[in-house]
Amino acid sequence: LSKNGKVWLPNLKCIEESLEDFNTIITEYFDVSLVSDSMENPLFLATEDVEEQLLLCPDNLTNKTQIKPLLAHSTQPFYVLTLKKNRNQPSTPQRSKKRN
Repeated sequence: LSKNGKVWLPNLKCIEESLEDFNTIITEYFDVSLVSDSMENPLFLATEDVEEQLLLCPDNLTNKTQIKPLLAHSTQPFYVLTLKKNRNQPSTPQRSKKRN
């Protein structure tokens, strides 16, 4: 993840449950928020730019077809996880301690 990078996740029940299950760990490193404006999501925005080309593909997957299940779940279709700036993170991954 880049220094100012963000993780974008769809707001679906399975994602919501995982965020709840791992809330303690996730919130140690990330600020988690819901986003109402889909155009804030860089992938959503990029997909809008190529919609004409996507319509030429057999599956016809566009933002319009993919946003429906997200909006059926919530008016805030995306979670964004932003790396906390005040967190002293180790420069290398930490190995878990061996259990006895």
